[in-house]
Amino acid sequence: MRTTRKAARRKHRARTADIVRYTPPDAELIARLGTDRTFASEYVCDAMRKLHEPDGFTAALTALRDVVNAAGGVGAISRAGGGSRPSIYRALSPGGNPTLKTLIALLTTVGLRLAIEVTEAPAVDLKEFR
Repeated sequence: MRTTRKAARRKHRARTADIVRYTPPDAELIARLGTDRTFASEYVCDAMRKLHEPDGFTAALTALRDVVNAAGGVGAISRAGGGSRPSIYRALSPGGNPTLKTLIALLTTVGLRLAIEVTEAPAVDLKEFR
């Protein structure tokens, strides 16, 4: 049985109903993100530190999208070698799931890099699994 276009749209809307839409930040924040790399780094890092919280992944992608927009937008990042426009839009959408390769390419293009830091304690006791 073939799915009609109308049924496919309804199914897509049902899947994406809980996804938060991106709302661009104010012009002052974009201007500061575009001129102050230290601030941009802290802005993204702060969002990345909250990945374990509810909606943390979406917040991290939104923060990275704000930095990309401040750096000239998706088109400029794409032309500079950060990936294709559709893949960048998909990766930075609220429901996006960027690959590590895409994430590193985006960060490198805007002048940032991915770093790992130690947490206070592991989430699980790994000795139990030996």
